[in-house]
Amino acid sequence: MPKRQQALRNTIDWSHGLLNEAEQKLFRRFSVFIGGCTLEAAEAVCNTGSDLGIDLFDGLTSLVDKSLVQRIDQHEPETRFRMLETIREYALERLVSCEEDAATRRAHAAYCLVLAEEGNPELNPDERAAWLQRCDLEIDNFRSALD
Repeated sequence: MPKRQQALRNTIDWSHGLLNEAEQKLFRRFSVFIGGCTLEAAEAVCNTGSDLGIDLFDGLTSLVDKSLVQRIDQHEPETRFRMLETIREYALERLVSCEEDAATRRAHAAYCLVLAEEGNPELNPDERAAWLQRCDLEIDNFRSALD
């Protein structure tokens, strides 16, 4: 790799080394989200076995404080969290190396399926509009889950 990429990787590696074990687990698992997610989605995917060892909100807050995750407060009804792509790729490598990728991706796909199924024909027009807006935000996660 070019020196600039080595320096960036070393910086991310150093930051990762400062995380405790529970934060590292959350960091790895969170990497399956493309384009970010809500706190609800992170809870459903990152702590399916209740084995995270940390309160999810506290863990995400810690990752935000350490600049490994970004908090996005847009005009959306819920706060979203996301990783920069370079950091997400690093976290995905860690997820694969810990052999947690298959289980985490299954949990991610299951969450996306539940979200997609919420758009049943019985929704009133306002509920349907809100659901479609949420699906727009999650389109990259839907695509990833399908892969």
